[in-house]
Amino acid sequence: GFTKRSFDPTQPKYKNSPNSEIFHKSSYLYGVHLVDRSSDEIRITEGAFDVILSDMYHASNVVGTLGTSFTESHIALIRNLNKIPVLCMDGDKAGRRSIEKAGSLLLNAGIYCKVLPLPDNMDMADLALQQKENLESYIQDNSISYGSYMLSDSLKAYEAAIDELNMKMLPQLKQSLSMIKNQDEQKVMRDRIHRNTGLML
Repeated sequence: GFTKRSFDPTQPKYKNSPNSEIFHKSSYLYGVHLVDRSSDEIRITEGAFDVILSDMYHASNVVGTLGTSFTESHIALIRNLNKIPVLCMDGDKAGRRSIEKAGSLLLNAGIYCKVLPLPDNMDMADLALQQKENLESYIQDNSISYGSYMLSDSLKAYEAAIDELNMKMLPQLKQSLSMIKNQDEQKVMRDRIHRNTGLML
């Protein structure tokens, strides 16, 4: 089989040969033969070029799914390696969907996994070129649990809603405080507002 990568943004990023009687993309992880058995993690990305550049810039145990969806066959490979999978899919909508699907499959198989959230519209090849000699430490410092990754968007939405509510309540709170003339009581009320809302008035 073969794989190639396009640098034309109007074209699909990867072109892979179809499956044959002797080669099934969904049963293989590109670069798996180079995995360091002493490392605890295996970093899973999407394309061969991601793996090649990651290896060039000294990130260990980066393998690729060759542009196919994450499958039960991949889970079997990871289980045999006995390593923590770190999902490093592209930083776009399709990549995020791939992370959710792969993470769900891994959790259903009883395998703890982590996620490396990539910057918007970047893949591992882009990240390798950006980080170069710092790539391995970047992966270690920015990988989070799959649960944390799945909660992050909900928590951001929650925090945004709280911020909006605080902005709406701020004038009313200030007005209510101004009506309290006793300085000691006003201080107590300021402390109470801070405890309940985090606002410093």
